[in-house]
Amino acid sequence: ALSAPGIERTNPRMDADIALAAALHRLTGDAAEAVAVLAGVLGTAEPRWRRWTLVRAAEAAARIGPDARDLVPVLEPLLADVELRAAAAVALHAVAPDVLGAVRAADLLLDAAEAGAAPAEAVEALVALGVAGLTVEQRARFAELAERDRRVIHSGLDGTVESADERLRARVRAAVRGG
Repeated sequence: ALSAPGIERTNPRMDADIALAAALHRLTGDAAEAVAVLAGVLGTAEPRWRRWTLVRAAEAAARIGPDARDLVPVLEPLLADVELRAAAAVALHAVAPDVLGAVRAADLLLDAAEAGAAPAEAVEALVALGVAGLTVEQRARFAELAERDRRVIHSGLDGTVESADERLRARVRAAVRGG
């Protein structure tokens, strides 16, 4: 069951609410309840401590699509946090492409990838947006991710950073060649 009003909202409770709201939407096709739950999570005032919960909520909003347009006011502030920018940009573009068009979304995703903030997610989102639709400048920035000296992925478990970074660079190269 969804968390009762007034109950302390911990990350695990919010994660459970997100999962229940997404399942409810999948089963009924009605976005109203899911959007209300996601708005409560995304409007949380403590993004630093809730990063992954907010990412999951933004991903759920993106899956709902335009029926989640009411989430624009709580998604837009997340763009200011580089750690949340990729998920927020994907969600905003999915729920309100007129508010965050493909060109601006691509710029935000490139900013996130270049900063090393959720770079794999940002790259996958850029590929999903379509490399062919990137501007000349954006395409050059995207290609540079694969060729620059500094690692794109710069944190992770000891011994995995290098291989994860090389896989990401290979993904970017393949997307640039194919796009």
